[in-house]
Amino acid sequence: PDSSQHTNRHPQRYHERYLELMCQHNPSHVLPYVRSHVDLSPEPFRLPYVREICDKYGVHDGLVWALVRLGDFSGALDTLLEQADCETEGVKAAIPAADREIEAGQLDAGQDALSDADRERLVDSLDVAARCISGCVDVCKAALTKLGRDVAAQQSTQLANGSAPGGTRAEADRARDAAVRTQNDYRAMVGTQLCDLWLALLRRVLGYLHCTGQTLDNLPLGASPATREAWHLVSKRQRWMLHSVLDVLISAASPASSLISLRHIIQQLLVSSSSGGKGQGAARSLGIAEIQHLLAVAVSAYKTEAQLMALTNVLVDHDLFSTLVQLVRSQKQGWLASAGAATGTGAGTGASANISSGNALLPRQA
Repeated sequence: PDSSQHTNRHPQRYHERYLELMCQHNPSHVLPYVRSHVDLSPEPFRLPYVREICDKYGVHDGLVWALVRLGDFSGALDTLLEQADCETEGVKAAIPAADREIEAGQLDAGQDALSDADRERLVDSLDVAARCISGCVDVCKAALTKLGRDVAAQQSTQLANGSAPGGTRAEADRARDAAVRTQNDYRAMVGTQLCDLWLALLRRVLGYLHCTGQTLDNLPLGASPATREAWHLVSKRQRWMLHSVLDVLISAASPASSLISLRHIIQQLLVSSSSGGKGQGAARSLGIAEIQHLLAVAVSAYKTEAQLMALTNVLVDHDLFSTLVQLVRSQKQGWLASAGAATGTGAGTGASANISSGNALLPRQA
């Protein structure tokens, strides 16, 4: 079927067979096809079948779409992270093996920068890896949207059940308390699921940066300028990937949302973790170099000094959101003078200003 106008004229088995043939012979058209037909009635295909057939033939974008529609956000993220791992290996393969050529006497160690062809090949590989990370961010955002709606719907249901007429006042109070506990438990479960998604993504991207940093540190003295330039290009692009992840995460973990705890995510990145996992995404504590990467990219990802101060509070185990709310309400950046401290000082000097939250933060540089 080439047009959605004729979808309802064919049985479901026809569409599913057509989808299978498309996965085999024209996989790039699978995602546009399922997107344009999924909401039609009667149902043209089953979502579990789309997931199965896309997985069978390696149509990753269709598989991720089906997993997200089915609510399997963890599976969708794992699929994209595996693809990102493969593309990262492809990036390494795109870097010219200058060191081996130097040893073989085929290349002068003083050769100039990357050739245009090598740079273009490397940038193309990095673009593919970056799209995988962007897809991971989209999955995390979709999870926040879907699970946030579920929490709101569940809250409405629990409130309706807790305020149902009938029974004594004591029974009504017990029912209301039970509804609140159920709602809080559900919110906590959703929050844990969302934080785990973001945590897995951050660990993987930091793992890429860690491996690239180690490679740069261990380059031999005879490495060509082309090789060094290539690895620095990879590091710069991976820092941009981390920047894009943190930028969205910071917005998602705003004070208006209590479903994602930025404090918890940062703490989990910093504390010691189980070393039983393997690979770039294995749970482990961050090294000093990775913490530096995280802080440096987070600084550039933050849009205002108020957000930067909030991140500082998280990293020193202080409250994040109270300081940020106070700064936003006062419409100020940097130091926030209390009412008592402002008395007797010159306008705009802030000489005896105190930080409203009491946290030991550095003043804004002039």
